[in-house]
Amino acid sequence: MSCRLDLSAYDLSDIPPGFDARVSKSGKVYYVNHTDNTISWIHPRHTHLHEPYTPGVPYPHERAYDEKGRAYYLDREAKTTSWLHPGKLAELSENGVLDKDDNDEKAWEEYIVMETAEEPNKGKKYWVNYKEAHVDWLSPEDRRAAKDKAEEQEKAKTAVERKSMSEQKAEEKKEGMAKGVLKGLFHRGRS
Repeated sequence: MSCRLDLSAYDLSDIPPGFDARVSKSGKVYYVNHTDNTISWIHPRHTHLHEPYTPGVPYPHERAYDEKGRAYYLDREAKTTSWLHPGKLAELSENGVLDKDDNDEKAWEEYIVMETAEEPNKGKKYWVNYKEAHVDWLSPEDRRAAKDKAEEQEKAKTAVERKSMSEQKAEEKKEGMAKGVLKGLFHRGRS
């Protein structure tokens, strides 16, 4: 026979819907599953017989959002976080997408997934790269264009530097020649 005691001393914040926590006469917490009328000493979050923390996210993961509104995933059991949706990651791994070579210019379309941010950037698009495990506010096309532009700017800068060095060498050569001429004139004048 159980008794209903004050449960405020226990952390019962993550009991899923359909479950109830009770305390036995000996003071041990047990859990009642009202759906199938069973009881267990094991917390319902530690079994696979309950709703996930976040709908659409497999147990034991939960979706959370960073300060910029980007989704990330907590693994409650391993106590780790990741930008990668565990279901999507499993799907890509199963299909061998993450093992493919990037020789194809459009290969990224299979492993970079567009997401939509929540507050404070609600509606803003960002991209999750499942191969490199990072997120980016720039789309892969915009990232490539930015990279190409930076490379072009670097080439232009290098060309200007080379031209400047060439001009400097030419100037030095002229100065050397002028000094040589003056030196020659000076020596001729003394003779």
